[in-house]
Amino acid sequence: MRYLLASVFALVVILVAAAQYPKTITLTVTRITRTDRPTPTCENCTTVTKVEAHTLTTNYALTCEATLNFDHPDTSTYCVQFETGVYQAVMVSPAILEFVEDDSARNTGKAHRSAYTISVEETIAKHQ
Repeated sequence: MRYLLASVFALVVILVAAAQYPKTITLTVTRITRTDRPTPTCENCTTVTKVEAHTLTTNYALTCEATLNFDHPDTSTYCVQFETGVYQAVMVSPAILEFVEDDSARNTGKAHRSAYTISVEETIAKHQ
C-alpha cells in the first residue's frame, strides 16, 4: 500500500511540475555582452552572448552560443538578436529560455536557432 501511495504522489508531483512549462514571461533586458571566440576551423566564428535580464521577481543571467560553420552550414547556429528593452520570452524549462521571434525576421539559410541557457537565477524579495 505504501508503494502505491508513493507512486501516486510521485505522479502528481511530476504532472504539476510539467504543467508549469512552457510558460511565457515578460523579461526586461538590461545588459548584453557579445564575445567572439575562435573555433578550430575559423577565427572568431563563435559568438557567446551573455544577457542580464529580470522580471518583477527574478534576476536572470542568460547565455547563448552561436557558431558559423562555412563547411557545413546545416550545423551553424544563431542566437536571437535584440537590444536592451522589454521582450516576451518562453521559459521552456527551469534552465532554458527562448525569445519570441518572427521567423521571417531571420533569414539564416539552414542555420538553427540556439536557446538561451539560464546560468544564474536569483529570486528578489519584493519591496512594498
